[in-house]
Amino acid sequence: MRIFEYLKTVIEESNCDFLYVNHTNKFFSEYVDVKRSSRFLLTKFSGSCGDALVSKEKIYLFADSRYWEQAELEVDKKITEIVKIGTGYSLLNALCEIVPRESKILLFQDNTSFFQYENMEKMGFRPVLSKKDYITDFFELKPLKLVPDFKIIPQSISGRRKEQKIKKLQNKLKDNEVLIISSLEDVSYLLNLKSDTFEYSSVAFGKILIKKNDYDFYTDDNMFEKALKQYKNAKFFIDKHSLSIKYKKYFKEYEQAKFLQTLRSVKYQTEINHMKKCEHH
Repeated sequence: MRIFEYLKTVIEESNCDFLYVNHTNKFFSEYVDVKRSSRFLLTKFSGSCGDALVSKEKIYLFADSRYWEQAELEVDKKITEIVKIGTGYSLLNALCEIVPRESKILLFQDNTSFFQYENMEKMGFRPVLSKKDYITDFFELKPLKLVPDFKIIPQSISGRRKEQKIKKLQNKLKDNEVLIISSLEDVSYLLNLKSDTFEYSSVAFGKILIKKNDYDFYTDDNMFEKALKQYKNAKFFIDKHSLSIKYKKYFKEYEQAKFLQTLRSVKYQTEINHMKKCEHH
C-alpha cells in the first residue's frame, strides 16, 4: 500500500495521468530476477510476463490467459485490478479501454523500447520519459552490476565463425551506415557467446556497433552511449523491440533493421546436425 501511495504522488508531481511499469529489464529480457522486478515489487505478481499500469485510483495488472489463475492468487485485489487479455486481444487494446487519448503516461526510459514508445504515440497517448525507476528507488535497490563471464560456443556447434557472420552484415552497409545489435539472442548468435549471467537463459549481454569495415562490442552502457556520439551524421539500423528509446537523441536518421533475421534463418549443415543431436537427447 505504501508504494501505491508513493507512486500516486510521483504521478501528480510529474504532471502525468498514469505510470506504466514494464515486466522486462533494460535488456528487454522476459526472464528477470523477481527480487529486482519493478512489476513484482509493485504487484507481487511473479509471472514472467505481464505489465502494470498505475493510476491515481488503482493499479492495473495486464495478464494473458497463462497467468490468470496465478495473478488471482498473488495480487492484492483491494488495490489491483487484473486485466485479462485473451486470444486476439492485445495489451494495447486493453490500454486504450483504460487510458483516455492525450493522457500523459510516465515511463522509465531504460526499459522503454522504441517500439513501445512509438506505438503509444500512434495510439494517441503522450509518453513521458523518466530517468529514474521510482519503484526500485522506493525499495532502495542499487543498480545491478554485471560482470562479463562469457563462454565461446565452438564452431562445431555454431557452424560459422563470428567474423563470417558479421562480414555478411557489413556487406549490406554503406560507409555512413551503422547497425546496432541490441537483442541478447542476436548478440550471442553473432559473437558465438553464451553466459550464465541470467537465470533460465544462456544469452550474453551487451550491444554491438557494426560499421562497414569494423565492429565494437560493448558491455558497459556508458561506453556504448559515448561511442554513439561519434556518429552524428550516420544512418542507423536498429531493432526497435530491444533498444531503449533513450538513445533516440543520438540518431539523426534511423530505421528498423531487417537483414539480421535473414542471416539467422539460413542454417548450415553443422548447425542442423547439432540440432538433430540435441533433439535425440
